[in-house]
Amino acid sequence: MSKETPGPPRGGAVDPTIKAGGAQGRRSRGHLLVTGPQIFAVYDLPERGTIRIGRGETADVRIDDPLISREHAALHVADGIELEDLGSANGTRLGDRALEPHERVELRPGEAVGVGSALLIVERASIGSRPRRFWTHGYFESRLEEECARAQREGATFAIARIRAAATPAIRDAIAAGFRATDVLAEYAPGDFEVLLVSTELESALAITRQVSSLLQRSGAPHRSSVVAYPRDGRTPEALVAAASEGVREPQPAGGGTPPIVEDEAMRRLYSVVSRIALGTINVLILGETGVGKEIVAEAVHGASPRRDGSFVRLNCAALTESLAESELFGHEKGAFTGAVKAKPGLLVAADGGTLFLDEVGELTPALQAKLLRAIETRQVLAVGATEPRAVDVRFVAATNRDLEAEVARSAFRQDLYYRLPGFVLQVPPLRERPSEIELFARAFAREAAARIGQGEPAISEEARAMFARYSWPGNIRELRNVVERAVLLAAGGQITPEHLPLEKMGAPVGMRPVTIPPASDDPERDRVLAVLARCAGNQTRAAKELGISRGTLVARLEKYGVARPRK
Repeated sequence: MSKETPGPPRGGAVDPTIKAGGAQGRRSRGHLLVTGPQIFAVYDLPERGTIRIGRGETADVRIDDPLISREHAALHVADGIELEDLGSANGTRLGDRALEPHERVELRPGEAVGVGSALLIVERASIGSRPRRFWTHGYFESRLEEECARAQREGATFAIARIRAAATPAIRDAIAAGFRATDVLAEYAPGDFEVLLVSTELESALAITRQVSSLLQRSGAPHRSSVVAYPRDGRTPEALVAAASEGVREPQPAGGGTPPIVEDEAMRRLYSVVSRIALGTINVLILGETGVGKEIVAEAVHGASPRRDGSFVRLNCAALTESLAESELFGHEKGAFTGAVKAKPGLLVAADGGTLFLDEVGELTPALQAKLLRAIETRQVLAVGATEPRAVDVRFVAATNRDLEAEVARSAFRQDLYYRLPGFVLQVPPLRERPSEIELFARAFAREAAARIGQGEPAISEEARAMFARYSWPGNIRELRNVVERAVLLAAGGQITPEHLPLEKMGAPVGMRPVTIPPASDDPERDRVLAVLARCAGNQTRAAKELGISRGTLVARLEKYGVARPRK
């Protein structure tokens, strides 16, 4: 039995429901945010007591979700807050870790708890009692890692919004007021804000961001904004941050972007092959990790081919929805369906005489794979509503970061399409295998970013260059570009030094470690935890994942071991 019950929800939320009474008029410990598909509510927490969460009538916080047990979990509020799974059927998750039945763990403000399809987040104090906090980019990335892991595990989605505007108090207030209490606000760099919208579909995230944009427009503040979604725009933190950055980047004049840098011997061999196969009409499949520059290689194939004067048309297969696929690929006639007020040529017709680049081809659904296979085999397109097919002369260049052979083996990708796509396969090596190009790309991106804000090319310190060389760059060139662009903004016209780089992710140079690790002891578990933390360059989220524990549990152990926490 609870000692006190939480206060009623604010904002008129009706689902989920909560017992009222005991906490009203008493001091609030903070608030509990409940969010999920078509669910959003905020509740005051009692100063002390136990709050039971579940689907049953006796639950203090009642969530009508078939995936949630009648008595699913509990929050024990005392000097701190502890989370307990009450023997639920589908489990309770803290971050990316599943709790054992009746296990109790410390719950820290801001940590995400998964119950059924809902997320629970405890935050200190009442909404409106203090200004919304803007976290650092490092903290934002750690939350983003957790959200990517959860979305992959549960088949969920979420979104990221980016807003680039002047870093004034009025702008910050407008952004804080426009986004929801469950959204994680952070500063990517001065005048560059990022928002994590948990458990949010793309359409909802776009609507929320448009409202914020309207607030800024009414105040006369010039700004740029973008919204990206998992998994449409990326499946890793690096890919999603890069996609969001691309959306707020000032457009380059024709020919004004960074040209391909071909310095490493492996890349020289790759482009030598490109120059030869470009002369034919054979289809090409480009393989490589996210962010290695597969589209640049595809453009090189097109640019060196006899089709160079034709169109190079890019199709992001990950963003292609079933409902719009046929019209997008093949076009439609006027009146073919509701809203088709005029005829529209599809992408295959737009690429006639040129090249169609199928980016992220491994993300196509089985139904879309069948439609694409038919077009490749027949070289004909039938627009929606048309009676006669139209012949097209298109070269297909596809790219993916997936292992298509493995996808075929598990029946996720059509074998016949797989055999049609790779007339020739090009493998783009990751940036970590091209060390001679890292500094060249960094200087080029720094020069380009500085020029966009009216500054000269900044110098990069020796310590920063050493960090670039040591880091493994899981997001490859795309990640390097984001890191450098952010560093240019933080340096404000000065030299780029380690303090302008994400130390917790990249690892600090000698004398600037993000964590202070005590010497080895007689406690093997302690030494194992600290060894993993050191291997992860102080990144607590990654270390916790490797250890198989929640981030909150890791933080508690580090405090016990006397390890200072990195600054958020």
